[in-house]
Amino acid sequence: SLLSIALRHGYWAVGVAVLNRAPRWVVVGLYSVRMFSSSEQAAASSMEFQLHDLCKHTVLRADELTEDLPMHVADTDNTAWCEFEAAGGRSMPLLYIAWALAALVLAVSIMQVFE
Repeated sequence: SLLSIALRHGYWAVGVAVLNRAPRWVVVGLYSVRMFSSSEQAAASSMEFQLHDLCKHTVLRADELTEDLPMHVADTDNTAWCEFEAAGGRSMPLLYIAWALAALVLAVSIMQVFE
């Protein structure tokens, strides 16, 4: 399932997005997005994109849809990808602080063992 893929590979959001007028299952990480054409074929049909690239991707907006388009579906708006990118960027310093504190606690614990 997508949730198990997300948990196994460190992604932190699961949902549905539209890219090039095609709905896709997505799992979002700190810096990348993995898209699947369907949850049953997750391993075989996944595509990975950097959030930065999707943030700058030109989307087909709802106001640009016309009657001659075969599918009347607008792409997921860039702001969603840009917000995920910003959230990932804001969380990295917190992760670095957590790793530094964990290393400090480990160092103190090792020093106490050898006293």
